[in-house]
Amino acid sequence: MNLYIDTTGTLHAVSDVQAERVTRGLGDTQKRRASNVIPANPIKRAAFRFLRATFTVGDPLDLAVVNWTRNMRGPWQVRFADAPDEVAFQHPSRHVCIKWEIEQLEKKFAQQ
Repeated sequence: MNLYIDTTGTLHAVSDVQAERVTRGLGDTQKRRASNVIPANPIKRAAFRFLRATFTVGDPLDLAVVNWTRNMRGPWQVRFADAPDEVAFQHPSRHVCIKWEIEQLEKKFAQQ
């Protein structure tokens, strides 16, 4: 996990369990989505968004549905929050998209 401090003193990190543990003790924090990894197919994308909005990780059924959406067949797309209509990257593997997404966010934070 890498933490980045920009010129305004704002701390940035790609969120994961470790980052959330570290930042928990820092007081008030804001978490915002920097990007999305979503199915490229519009019908699958609509189903993915509906299921992810409907089911959370609150109980075993919800977790099963969320895990199922993570394993939908690709291709997958990465879209950044500051340009949600633009496909930044696409690949058949969701895992490859997530890895690329994290690398790009780490580069962006390092340049701030």
